[in-house]
Amino acid sequence: MRRLPILVALGVLISACGGGAPATPAASAGPKVHLSVSYSNLVPDNLPVWIAKEAGIFDRNGLDVELTLVNSTQGIPSLLSGEVQLADIGGSEALSAASGGADVVVLANLTPVTPYLFYVAPGITDATQLKGKKVGSTSPGGSADIANKLALKRLGLDPAKDVTVVNLGSVANVTAGLLAGSVQASVSHPPDSAQLEAKGFHPILDLAKDKTPFASVTVLTRKSFIATSKATVQRFVDSVVEGIAREKKDRAFGLQVLEKYMKSTDDALMGPAFDYYAKEVVQQPPYCAANQFQPSQEVLGAINEKAKSFDLTKLYDNSFLKSAADRGLAK
Repeated sequence: MRRLPILVALGVLISACGGGAPATPAASAGPKVHLSVSYSNLVPDNLPVWIAKEAGIFDRNGLDVELTLVNSTQGIPSLLSGEVQLADIGGSEALSAASGGADVVVLANLTPVTPYLFYVAPGITDATQLKGKKVGSTSPGGSADIANKLALKRLGLDPAKDVTVVNLGSVANVTAGLLAGSVQASVSHPPDSAQLEAKGFHPILDLAKDKTPFASVTVLTRKSFIATSKATVQRFVDSVVEGIAREKKDRAFGLQVLEKYMKSTDDALMGPAFDYYAKEVVQQPPYCAANQFQPSQEVLGAINEKAKSFDLTKLYDNSFLKSAADRGLAK
């Protein structure tokens, strides 16, 4: 009997040294690590994280993840206060915070191309008719705000002079505002855009067509959290990568998850939205690149010198994604 601990220890040593790298960093044998994670809007961009939750991927990787919808205006404050440890939030918010000296870093970009079309109310046929009208947005400096301003500029309009931007707090509120007539134009994407088209709204500019590099929804954390919880952060990133793999392989399950979080069982609405994001938007692995944040820098830099001069390569850290990819999790 006295040999048993030695044999057990020897077995552990052999297991650790042979057979190649494990699929994920070894999870603790004890209780799962609890993480509070926020997402700022009910949009399909968040599918990799939602799928990781619903498929039990987080659990399998030793994480007890609590997902919470936190309005985008409160996303950064919640992260910096420690109320949440990671956040699905716009790249523009990440840039604004980082350029202001906040302790943040982007770990993944879930929306690396512009997903937006610029919609206008029935009866509006060209950009000149938007002068004096109201444009719906989520929050100042948010992804929708950046996309709206880029669209208006491409249409030859001055966002500060030719229209009134109305910040409504969320994508759902913007859609509701358009349908109610309180605003007359805004960027949108599936599934909300399908609701707009059903009521006669139509796009006059397609920002998504040329797949312009963008950072609509990113995974953000604090550098100080990485310093104390690097293994936990790696497990979270691993889970996101595995969530994307499941999203791309299992349409039926992914659609089920989307319908749960969007609170809709309308397959005619949810199906095209899922297909668009799974096939056209999310990339695997979801690496970050400086050009994805340039549209945000262009808009924010016009009013914020720190954002204008910020080195975009210092905004993100791809090392966790590379580790996941090197271990075959992106397949």
